[in-house]
Formats: sequence, structure tokens, C-alpha cells
Amino acid sequence: ILATGGLSHFPGSPRIGDIDEAFDHKLLAVMRDGKGKSFVDYSVQDLLEAGDTEFLNWMVVIGAVGDAKATYTAYMPDWVATGWGFVSWRF
Repeated sequence: ILATGGLSHFPGSPRIGDIDEAFDHKLLAVMRDGKGKSFVDYSVQDLLEAGDTEFLNWMVVIGAVGDAKATYTAYMPDWVATGWGFVSWRF
């Protein structure tokens, strides 16, 4: 399973242009370390404060892989003010 997409970004808010790299790396670590079920500990408010509800899209992937450890993770903060995540799992 391969997942890619936006992590933190703040479209249409006073924080536009910001990226919460620390939070992005925390979420990637959850997937890398096989602790996907802990993802549900974050509230929608936590996700909004850290970036955007696009994080909710990642929860769909977590639902598919559960607590399997990711075999590859990468992160790229982009010039368009979005943190990009790349994660794969091999089953």
C-alpha cells in the first residue's frame, strides 16, 4: 500500500504559508513505528491546529494497514507551504 499527500498546511487562514514540521514528523513516526491505532487519539481540533483536515485522509490508510509498520517513509516541506508525506507498507 502506498500513500502520498499533504500533511500540514493552513489554506485560507492567518497562518497561510506555515508548515508544522514537528507534527508532520510525529504522524509519520506513528506510521513508521506501526502505531497506527494511536492516530485516533488526535481530535479533529488537534489536526486543525496542526495543519488541516487533510490529515483525516491519512486515517483511511491507517484503517487499511492497522498497526503494520511502514517499510518506507519520507517527508518533504514544499515551497508551496505544504508538508508532503510519502509512506508505503509491504504485506
